[in-house]
Amino acid sequence: MVYQNIFESNYYYDYKSYRLYFSSLFNKTRFIDRIEAYILDENIKNTNKYGVKIDLTNYLIIVLYKKLEKRGFRVYNLDNELISDNGFII
Repeated sequence: MVYQNIFESNYYYDYKSYRLYFSSLFNKTRFIDRIEAYILDENIKNTNKYGVKIDLTNYLIIVLYKKLEKRGFRVYNLDNELISDNGFII
């Protein structure tokens, strides 16, 4: 089943301190399959490019989610606060 409205979806994945909702099982599976390698690769790229070791894990979780999920944006942190598209807590 594919949900056109992300706020009706029952597909979610808890990763680190986030609960991410997906419009389909396919998108959820793609996220789960890619997240670890994506974070590792992107952190290495940023360290090599800027010469500074920075852990961008929290940012990269949202970046990959937004790349894969095109039918909406629904992410909660541990406090169940909704995070907006620009990364701010609503």
